[in-house]
Amino acid sequence: MRAIDALADGGPGSGRPLVDTIIASRLQNLGQIMSGYVRWKDIRAEHIERAGGEEAVEAGKQELLAQVQGHRLAEVRRGRGLTQQDIAQRMGVTKGRVSQIEQGKISGQDVLARYATALGGRLHQSIYFDDGDIAAIA
Repeated sequence: MRAIDALADGGPGSGRPLVDTIIASRLQNLGQIMSGYVRWKDIRAEHIERAGGEEAVEAGKQELLAQVQGHRLAEVRRGRGLTQQDIAQRMGVTKGRVSQIEQGKISGQDVLARYATALGGRLHQSIYFDDGDIAAIA
């Protein structure tokens, strides 16, 4: 930050060597600051470590995906004009459990299938391949 402060105070006449390397920053040079562009591969390891490692990042990713899935279930339920109480009665669970499911606390595929049935539908599962193929399995 000393280099940035010196540049701000002294302007471009301060000399480039002072700002070529920025100490105590994830940015390696002034070019990264000026362009606003930093490659993810250059800073990824630092951020992964700060987050607690690869396993912690993966766990966080799965938690976020579950939350998105739960919110999507709630969106579909509302779109079909159903309440949490309606779903709870159809699933044979409490309204509180339906709320948990809609917050992403989904304990398995069987819960998703039961929720889909309570909506009046059925869960459809597919395998998506990197080459673009899709195989329906249920």
